[in-house]
Amino acid sequence: MKSPAFYISRESGGSLVEQIVQAVASRIDDKLLRTGARMPSIRQFADEQGVSRFTVVEAYDRLVAKGYLESRRGAGFFVRERASMLSQPAPVKPQTADTQQMDVVWLVRNMLRQMPPHKMPGSGVLPHDWLDGDLVANGLRAISRLNQNLLLHYGTQQGFLPLRQQLQLKLAELEIAAAPEQILTTSGVTQALDLVAREFTHPGDTIFVDDPAWFLMFGSFAIFGTKVIGIPRLHDGPDVNKLAELAAIHKPKLYITNSVLHNPTSTSLSAAKAFQILKTAEQFNFLVVEDDVYCDLHP
Repeated sequence: MKSPAFYISRESGGSLVEQIVQAVASRIDDKLLRTGARMPSIRQFADEQGVSRFTVVEAYDRLVAKGYLESRRGAGFFVRERASMLSQPAPVKPQTADTQQMDVVWLVRNMLRQMPPHKMPGSGVLPHDWLDGDLVANGLRAISRLNQNLLLHYGTQQGFLPLRQQLQLKLAELEIAAAPEQILTTSGVTQALDLVAREFTHPGDTIFVDDPAWFLMFGSFAIFGTKVIGIPRLHDGPDVNKLAELAAIHKPKLYITNSVLHNPTSTSLSAAKAFQILKTAEQFNFLVVEDDVYCDLHP
């Protein structure tokens, strides 16, 4: 279908994205665009309205987040059913952590968008000029000179022994006694969380995560058959009152959180909140899993 005809002004106060969102939303509300109607492709919409494709992508994403459109894999965007939203209004109740739902498709599309890292502080990727690529390259060359076979095989399951020995020394500085045989390295935090969840949960168990949180956790934990419940994230960490309330109801096995530079809000956990989280975990007997440090409170 052709894109809805409306006037876009580049001199008005609103951005092009906001104008498209408001125009499409009003046409859906007025039933000029019917439920199930297929929206023009991103390329077609951009060409017909004389805007960039990036503008259309962001506008469509916002309309999906607002509940006006839905994305169907391989088919495009369609007008979502809104009958329940347009029926007799009921008293509005605040959404709780166990009823609030996140549009994972919208979140994935935005977090994986190709933008400069400094414009995506919640993506978990640091700007290139903050990193030392030369140091990593020199390290790989040094390892290959020691034993070229290291680059041609999988290696041991626990990880590179010299690295685990260095981690032993680092942990000792933090007064954590761990032998290299007790240390397991992973290809990233996603794999680490996957292993932890597989070890300590079973289908039907409850896992708490921050809300919002790293989007991959929602899908990966759901595959295990676990129930994922979000704990609202505040400026200084999770809502500890809500954490205690939901822990008493759902009896979680794990709570996965970030203490420093939370993904995607970039906030950090205060010392007071950290203490309250650990006390709650001890009271309700669940494990607290940091982004890259696993802590078992009940040995």
